Amino acid sequence: MKNLINLIFIGNRKRLTLTFLMAVILSVTYGQSTTAYSGHFIGKANIIVDWCNLDSLSFDIRIDDVGNVTGSVGDANIIHGKVKKNSFGSTTYIIEAELKGFIVKDEGIKRESIKVPFDIKKGRMVGGFGTSGLKFGGKDNMALSGSGLVLVRQ
Repeated sequence: MKNLINLIFIGNRKRLTLTFLMAVILSVTYGQSTTAYSGHFIGKANIIVDWCNLDSLSFDIRIDDVGNVTGSVGDANIIHGKVKKNSFGSTTYIIEAELKGFIVKDEGIKRESIKVPFDIKKGRMVGGFGTSGLKFGGKDNMALSGSGLVLVRQ
């Protein structure tokens, strides 16, 4: 590190600019590494509410190198999805996303957003999920939630 500091302050303006740019690139690349969770994942999670006729919900998601999430959950499309460090709960990461369309089309179940707390274990995404909605109610307004999420990297 001392040699890097000396290199930054010694030399001409081009060397200073080049060294600064290299330091920024290295800090962004190594400080924001997403290799653990970037990729294409497919799988399902068990639905734990009793008012939905399905036993499980399918997931097909893609996470890019900066944590943007696209894909589908059930019959809904993921929009404006993002992976973040999970500040609460027992998992390392969480996906927060908006949903477009019915999450379970055959039953008319539609929710505005979803949260998917997860960890990466042996190359698999494991965790659970919860949608927007109330804590109590039923199909029309209660959060759809699930556990036993297992998504396999493709």
